[in-house]
Amino acid sequence: MKKENYGDSAKILIDESNYYDKDKVEIKSILKNIDLSDKKIIDIGAGIGRLSLPLMKYSKEMVILDSDNLLRNYYKKIKNPRLKFVCNKAEEYLKDKTFDVFIFAWPPLNKQLVRVIKKSMHNESKLVVILPKNDSDYESIVEKIGVINACDSIKYNKGKQKFLTLLEKEFKVIEKKLLKTKYTYQNNRVALNKIKKNIEFWYSVKLTATQLARLKKIISRHSSHKVMFDESVYFYVLEK
Repeated sequence: MKKENYGDSAKILIDESNYYDKDKVEIKSILKNIDLSDKKIIDIGAGIGRLSLPLMKYSKEMVILDSDNLLRNYYKKIKNPRLKFVCNKAEEYLKDKTFDVFIFAWPPLNKQLVRVIKKSMHNESKLVVILPKNDSDYESIVEKIGVINACDSIKYNKGKQKFLTLLEKEFKVIEKKLLKTKYTYQNNRVALNKIKKNIEFWYSVKLTATQLARLKKIISRHSSHKVMFDESVYFYVLEK
């Protein structure tokens, strides 16, 4: 069997999607708040399309935008006339284009990109922003095991709050809420392996023996029939 070359980031995202938000809270929230029928949608920094692919069936057109060229192999397998994969930076691609719905989920805290998106919105366009909350059960793991220190966590959280303040300043808020989701693993062994891989990839670190021991201890406290970590995410629907 041929091994697909999707790149490390895609492999991590594919793996993560198997354990995150199995109840589809984020997708259901988008569908509840926006009518996607006959809409041109763009998912900015879409990765493997965890949100955009399930939502595509409701749309007129779904543009999946990501700068990782290795994702081409992944999207070539998906045969759907509504789907268009674009490998480019949003700042360049959006210059002369307009969409009805913009999905900006788990984004970088890039203020300039927010303003680029705003310029591409017409008066009826909707922007969906989904951003994880730092002190949620899952997001706080890296601080608890010592991958980042408390000062860095506070600094990043302040940056995130400034980003959310910018959104409310630049756009009209249609919907704003805190969504409760979960990471769900079959057992301790799977949880340890997957969380370790995610942390080491996204933070470009190698967990020490001490950090692994702390992670094992945290996981053991969550054990029941399954290992579950609560995740909280900010959910915004915005317009110009």
